[in-house]
Amino acid sequence: PPPSRSALAHKPHFTLVSRSGNARVKVAMSLQVAVKSATNLPNVERFSKSDPFCVLLLQGQKMKTKVIDNNLDPIWDERFEFQVAGGLSPAEVMKIEVY
Repeated sequence: PPPSRSALAHKPHFTLVSRSGNARVKVAMSLQVAVKSATNLPNVERFSKSDPFCVLLLQGQKMKTKVIDNNLDPIWDERFEFQVAGGLSPAEVMKIEVY
């Protein structure tokens, strides 16, 4: 079977930044992403098991999980928060690469 990718969860988060009388309210938005684990990753090393990690890319921001040494079934269990300027459009894609 093909390797399963990291289990991801996302939760939009809105924060009130400022408010003044009848002035418009500015809202900062962030996207919280949890990278849980992967299973059955292919071994790309010659003499030992792979040392996998994930790279997450969104709106020019890049975040990386820790490296798990010698493991084809890594458990990262890490959370990341991306600041999303102007929100997210339905066409936007978060790129997740597993190395």
